[in-house]
Amino acid sequence: MTTPADLLVLVPQRSSRLDYILHWMFDELDGSFVITTDTSHFLAATGPKFQYGDKQIQPGSLFWPSQGLIFQASLASQRLDLSPRLRILVPDDNQIPGDWQDPFSDCFYLLSRYEEYLPFEPDQFGRFRGVSSTLFRKGLLTFPAADKLKQQVQKQVCEKYPMLRFRSPEFKVTLTFDIDQAFAHRAKSLPRRIGSLIKSLFVTPRNFRQELAVLLGKRTDPFDVYDAIFRTKPAQLPSIFFLLCSTMKTKYDHQVDISSALFKGLVQSLANRAMIGLHPSFYTSNNLSKLQQEKQTLQAITRSEISRSRQHYLRLTMPQTYRNLVEAGISEDYSMGYDNEPGFRAGTCRSFTWYDLLDERATNLKVYPISFMELSFKSHYDKDFDSAWSDMKAVMETVKEFSGHLVPVWHNHAMSDWAQYANWIKNYDRMIKWIEEHSHGE
Repeated sequence: MTTPADLLVLVPQRSSRLDYILHWMFDELDGSFVITTDTSHFLAATGPKFQYGDKQIQPGSLFWPSQGLIFQASLASQRLDLSPRLRILVPDDNQIPGDWQDPFSDCFYLLSRYEEYLPFEPDQFGRFRGVSSTLFRKGLLTFPAADKLKQQVQKQVCEKYPMLRFRSPEFKVTLTFDIDQAFAHRAKSLPRRIGSLIKSLFVTPRNFRQELAVLLGKRTDPFDVYDAIFRTKPAQLPSIFFLLCSTMKTKYDHQVDISSALFKGLVQSLANRAMIGLHPSFYTSNNLSKLQQEKQTLQAITRSEISRSRQHYLRLTMPQTYRNLVEAGISEDYSMGYDNEPGFRAGTCRSFTWYDLLDERATNLKVYPISFMELSFKSHYDKDFDSAWSDMKAVMETVKEFSGHLVPVWHNHAMSDWAQYANWIKNYDRMIKWIEEHSHGE
């Protein structure tokens, strides 16, 4: 049996960014790596080693030039390569060779969400827009660029030192569901119920008849798709339901009466069959006290600690939202994605720990990138289900190819029979069938 070999890495100086990205790059190494700034030690070493820095000091040894980002301790605009090639950053020097690349800085730039700390033009909800991202502009948003760069580095290391081994990651799937509004008609407060009936009576009589039938128990609430989800979901497939628990109705938050027995019963029923996470309301992205209140509310209903979260509207503000989650005791976040563009916001289809760029430190918050949100395909294709399915399947096949973690996002209302979502359940069924053929869950 081969003894795990150490890998020696020579750098010009240590930094928190360097430690973070090397641990991410070599977390699958069957052995340990050692970082040194001692040139003499590096030159004398005969085992596996490589140099990362400004100038190669040992001809023939593995060497990656540094663009500089890893050794900086502040934020600054970076020069980007916006061509389709797999390179993100280039140095300010215009006289660089065509094959120049710093995969460590490239991956750090993507994983840390560096560009989201710089000035940008937000969308109508105050979010960083997917179309503004470097990966979208390069045409690589649906390709896990950081994962590919990691593969390339590991391959070069292994070609130079065949005695080194890297553990192979496994393809995993976790189904996730956002419950923005648990029921279309049930579990509303009396004033909301009366207001809803009066509005539908005069504006949409068909909805009035449907709502009345639901309230009279003559038909199932259209958003009550939970039993159907568990009937079609493979038993061994992990799933997380993220529930919005705001006590205040706003323009963006439309949850039912969370104090009702019906809502509490639903949450407890889901908790018996799946994992439960918090779906922090729209204004919590910069409001710690509101986040904590909503977490406490959900914990009181489930009678258990809540450690998972996904922001409503995927509303992230770097670094405040993630700092608030850490402060509130959240250890897993599932917000890393765009609601209107499928793909990999951080360039990876695997979980990673969040790095706080303003504090310049790695945190214990684990980020699980979403692979796609079903509504992003609806916004592009409306009722063209087959084209939407083609793109959805392409993303899933990419995650499978990279042995990543497939994390699709579905909403209970998008699985209903309401007119605007009619038949979108077909692509959910297609997705489940594809997963059954390609995976056994986690």
